[in-house]
Amino acid sequence: MAADETPADGPSQVIAGKTAVVDPAAYCRQCPHFDPEDNSCENPAATILEMVPDGRFHVVDCPAVTTDGPDFTRVQRD
Repeated sequence: MAADETPADGPSQVIAGKTAVVDPAAYCRQCPHFDPEDNSCENPAATILEMVPDGRFHVVDCPAVTTDGPDFTRVQRD
């Protein structure tokens, strides 16, 4: 699977407390806070810690990450 594809059964995510490993195509690239030029998050509350070897992003405190999948209604852009 290419880094920009979403698995057929939905976004691939692993959530552990405030951190999560998410598919950037389903989460970050759909978010108004994502800066595609340098793969960074401009949300002051959230951080992309790293890109893991399979292409997913390890993030912390991202309000769009929920156990039910991406929720962009929780993300506001000033």
